Amino acid sequence: MPFVGIFWYLEDNLLFTKKELPSPEIETEISIDSRYSHFDTWEEVRAKIPVLRDIEEYDSVPRGRIVFLKAEGTFRIYHGVQLHKKVLKALVDEFDLSGSPWEAMSDEHYLPF
Repeated sequence: MPFVGIFWYLEDNLLFTKKELPSPEIETEISIDSRYSHFDTWEEVRAKIPVLRDIEEYDSVPRGRIVFLKAEGTFRIYHGVQLHKKVLKALVDEFDLSGSPWEAMSDEHYLPF
């Protein structure tokens, strides 16, 4: 079953928090998303990964979000920096999107500061 959620990518580390569909936590007329925010989960995530412990701000690391767009029937991977094909494949695998239509889209909201 596919997942929606958030992720970070740094130095070959893919970090994510996800929620399996069809149990959405945020559903609008347009999309299905998880309740997770980068801001709210940053301290927990960085405490687990040594390379992140000295990074104070959640938005200084490349990050993104995966949502399901209802009208299109497509999962969208929002990201701030150009993702290498290897990272996209890992996201598709981790979020179980291989059997579903998906697309990747750059969004300036997710650009690291």
